[in-house]
Amino acid sequence: MEITIISWNASSLTKHGHELQALIRLKHLQPDVILIQESRLGPKSKYYIPGYTTFRKDRPNSPTSAGGLLTLIKNELNFTEIKLTSPNQIEAQAFTLSLQKNKTLDIVNLYNRPNTQTTQIHLNTITKQLGTSYIITGDFNAHNPLWSNLNKFDSTGIQIQHWIESNNLIIHNSGEPTRISPILGQPNSALDLTITTPDLATSTQWNIHNDSWGSDHLPAFISLQTSPKIDPTNYHKPYWAYNRANWGEFQELLKNQDTNNIPHPDINSFNSNLTDAILKIADLTIPKTKPHNKPSVPWWNKDIQNKRNIRKKLLNKAKRHPEFIAAYKDARNQVSLAIKQSKQKTWKNFTSTLNHKTNSKQIWEQINTIRGTKNKRSTPQLKDTNNTKDTVNTLAQHFAKVSHNSNFHPSLQETIKNTRPPPPNNPPGLISITTCPSPLRS
Repeated sequence: MEITIISWNASSLTKHGHELQALIRLKHLQPDVILIQESRLGPKSKYYIPGYTTFRKDRPNSPTSAGGLLTLIKNELNFTEIKLTSPNQIEAQAFTLSLQKNKTLDIVNLYNRPNTQTTQIHLNTITKQLGTSYIITGDFNAHNPLWSNLNKFDSTGIQIQHWIESNNLIIHNSGEPTRISPILGQPNSALDLTITTPDLATSTQWNIHNDSWGSDHLPAFISLQTSPKIDPTNYHKPYWAYNRANWGEFQELLKNQDTNNIPHPDINSFNSNLTDAILKIADLTIPKTKPHNKPSVPWWNKDIQNKRNIRKKLLNKAKRHPEFIAAYKDARNQVSLAIKQSKQKTWKNFTSTLNHKTNSKQIWEQINTIRGTKNKRSTPQLKDTNNTKDTVNTLAQHFAKVSHNSNFHPSLQETIKNTRPPPPNNPPGLISITTCPSPLRS
């Protein structure tokens, strides 16, 4: 098995995040972890991908024109978030993935702000908070021939080189540019780095994707030959499709069911026999949902795909011949326009079918499908055990997870954090208790 990671400076998910959502929903891509830099999401912005847990780190008190991180991790992976403390010029998120054989892997999503004179001391503050095996990937905004085909240095690039060498780290970049300069005459650059500890050197593969998805940065596709620990409770569990049930046949089979083997003096055995008999009939008459249904992307069409192919070809030319930059930028804009127009057309087509019989569930399902923001939560499966404590703990952990403040939008989280309940005018005490009506005192 392997762990697959996509690391990408999106230069605004609001502008450029639609294709990534669609490609994953259409199952053209199925990465385990997605690390996004410069998400540029505002307080009212949303970005989800079904099947993934989303972690946002928006840049506070900043317009949507700069910064921000977003990490998406597949629901079935077993992981915990590391509460990193990072220098002001570095935005970072970190997570520990559980691997087979009781091993762990730390994954860091990093964005180093440009022109901030980052030093190896700043970077060491992050690595000191990690375990012995880790991968750090993201936009470092630094130049050095160690990872670039350009013979260009800057102070941050030199400091990063010292940090890599002093910590015996491995850089996996091939020298290929990761950012296409939008300015004619300005060379393309390698700013997006992937760095690991030595134990991951031979098991890590790094490649730059052949499409930009609209950003000026190219996504890095990373694979690590290691086996993650899978949480089986987060796999899709088939459900009964009651709306497609043959209830007539269900009732008929129940009437003709041989009940002689169902009664039993032991109540648990009696319950098991009765349940098994009903479930066998249900299997024959009530279909179940399929575990791997392909989610639809109603606005995705051939015109968008054709324009994406044109953009991809021009991108490959622009890498080698700067005179194609203008044509590439125009093709990139054409894809964005096609997506916007297709979404508008899809929405108009849907609203034209609405009438007084359309229920709110259908409306919101279609809205979420078009937006790509549908994010179902998995419900834990209770193990077949007589240990009541394990059952209670499983339920408690699930409800704690779904009711935690981290599920709220970052702006609401900040409001909750800064809000304190006002002190009561007359706190309960001896006076308030003694003055209560007599039925309450008794």
